[in-house]
Amino acid sequence: MKKRFGLWLLAAAAIVAGVVALAAFTAQVVNITAHVEKDIAVEPVICQTPSDPTVPCYVDPRGGDFGVVLPQEFYVKIIEVTLSNSFFEQDRFFDLGFDLLWECKQFSDERDVIDNLDGIDNDLDGRIDEDRLNFRDDDGDTLKDEDPPGDPIGTTEPDGFPDCREDGLNDDICAVDLDGDGIPDTVRHCDEEKLDGNLRKHVAVRSLFLPVRCIAGLGPGSKMPPHMKIRHIGSGVLSIGAPKCRYELKLTTPVCEGSFNPFTDPVPTLPKAIRCHLADKDRDGNAGLRNPQDFDEFADLGDDFKIQVLYHSGFP
Repeated sequence: MKKRFGLWLLAAAAIVAGVVALAAFTAQVVNITAHVEKDIAVEPVICQTPSDPTVPCYVDPRGGDFGVVLPQEFYVKIIEVTLSNSFFEQDRFFDLGFDLLWECKQFSDERDVIDNLDGIDNDLDGRIDEDRLNFRDDDGDTLKDEDPPGDPIGTTEPDGFPDCREDGLNDDICAVDLDGDGIPDTVRHCDEEKLDGNLRKHVAVRSLFLPVRCIAGLGPGSKMPPHMKIRHIGSGVLSIGAPKCRYELKLTTPVCEGSFNPFTDPVPTLPKAIRCHLADKDRDGNAGLRNPQDFDEFADLGDDFKIQVLYHSGFP
């Protein structure tokens, strides 16, 4: 009997040991996921009463394009900046702060992929067209704020430069035969993304809601060095209690050089003249005869109105 009981204990011990040994190789899994969504929405909109935050606006199908504009006229775009639906669906943050910036339009395939730390040689002459500058110590910690952490001041290195469309390497105008009849129908830049200059010089930005909330203060964007071609407009705050800001962008169109005389112009305070291109569009289809209506003077201007989120704040 004792012998059988001893054998039973040995068998039980072996089973327990086997279970322990097997348990040492089991695993537990915790599923970790996150659904990332944007925190704000920014759109050109059409509004009946743009200064009333209780009346909804609707996305402008034309976007931010003013289209063909005539000289010395006024054109208006309304931009709405609002918290996204995703912001209301999360429960950690109550508000966010942002900078309003003008930023030069960059080539579509280079905004996120180019590395401009060496500056830009736009005309391919082997020299950097933008000035090389020392990095700056904006916060007084003896470190270059625009350089990797821990790199001391004292060496001459270039800042990063956006590759702006007005600085494109090809400024030539090319004749384009749209209908294949051998006659140039219109002219465009050789690079269709090329711009003749910045639009921001001719646009006044005004907050349609409480300015102290939507366009006041000086955020980090106010320190943008001018060679970065980014200009600070103001700073704002959106919260769950006040989730929207709207801005009026009022364009006062300039005139082409040779068409503006401040001594005789009825509105001498409008923007100065800009350099334009003369285009022979040959609308009458007769290349041998020149019709006055065949000629156009034009300039392509542009900029990006940018909202840069700076921080998120938790519930009070």
